[in-house]
Amino acid sequence: MKKKLFILLSLFALSMVLAACGGKEPEAGEPATTSDVGSITPEEDNEATGPEESPDSAQPEEIPESNAEPENIPEPPLEDEKTEKTLDDLEAYLSSQGLLSGERVQMGADLIGAVAGFKYKGSIGEIYEYDTGAEEYKKLSNGEEIPIKGMEGYTMKAISINGKFVLFGDDAPQDLIDAFNAFE
Repeated sequence: MKKKLFILLSLFALSMVLAACGGKEPEAGEPATTSDVGSITPEEDNEATGPEESPDSAQPEEIPESNAEPENIPEPPLEDEKTEKTLDDLEAYLSSQGLLSGERVQMGADLIGAVAGFKYKGSIGEIYEYDTGAEEYKKLSNGEEIPIKGMEGYTMKAISINGKFVLFGDDAPQDLIDAFNAFE
């Protein structure tokens, strides 16, 4: 008896699912509803959007003449000019020295007035890039501590400054400090 009831209920559920999946084509002049979206045929879609252009019907691209004046092409920097280093450059340098290990963590630089910052979970020390005109940078350059925004009573003091880059971390190993200072 239980088997028959189970089979009967299963067939009923299956028929309900199949009935729900079946779609009704809208009559001519009747607007399509959201349930009718999947029933649009490719021919109907082309009628609504127009026929697709074939690759042959596209206009050829104009090729500029070879004697045309060159556009503003930047000149390569002179050997005497130094390109400005980025935080990514410093990170790559320290990584190549084998001084960064573990998972990289993006730091909340705005909490200490910096532009950007990072640390590695397996390494000691946090490195930030500052705008050298920022008040926090000026304080750090003078050997002062700066407050952490939103964390009353907590401050940070730089252990080393190299241009616009600042290294924090009381327990940072000397080889990290030396490599940080050697970065140019």
